[in-house]
Amino acid sequence: GGHPFSLSQEPQENMLGPDVIDTHVPGFPHREVEVGIVQLGLRGGQIVVAAVRAALQLTAVSSIIVLAIQQLWSSALFVLAMFTIAVFTTTGRVGTRNVWWWSALAMASGAIPVLLIVFLTGTAPFNGLSLIPIGSIVVGNMMTAHTLAGRRFFPELRDKIGIYEGVLALGLPRRRAIWMVLEPVASEPLVPTLDSTRTVGLVTLPG
Repeated sequence: GGHPFSLSQEPQENMLGPDVIDTHVPGFPHREVEVGIVQLGLRGGQIVVAAVRAALQLTAVSSIIVLAIQQLWSSALFVLAMFTIAVFTTTGRVGTRNVWWWSALAMASGAIPVLLIVFLTGTAPFNGLSLIPIGSIVVGNMMTAHTLAGRRFFPELRDKIGIYEGVLALGLPRRRAIWMVLEPVASEPLVPTLDSTRTVGLVTLPG
């Protein structure tokens, strides 16, 4: 026969449901919540700006593509322009714009062999109608992979500088020291492209 107003009553759940939080409780992280809301708003604004920019770019570029696609040389020039913009974009993301030629060489070494295989084997006709869309896909994938690689590899090298220096101290070459640090994460930049390829027709639709 405990008293109905005993002090040992169990705490009652919020009758308004779990989604309603009492922000007046002492110790509630007001500042953290405010910062999170501000960051979410900033990212939302960036998404809107990027979407509007993409729409305007597609509108402007579509008219240029109609003209460039008529001739093979103009199509090749258009793909080269895309490659230049891709290099500029990815080096800005990675922070290697002062040595952009290394990024350009790395991206070209991945894009050119793929394009050669596609066109030399007759998989696609070598004309402007094929060169621009296929070239844009290959260059775009190379840009994404390079950005992901740079943003993953450089922090990895900084975080594991001790391993890098230890390998050098053993007398192994610099290239081997770098590879011993990056080998566990070397394939991570390819994961999005590989997932898209594996799920073609199931999750993603080409074209």
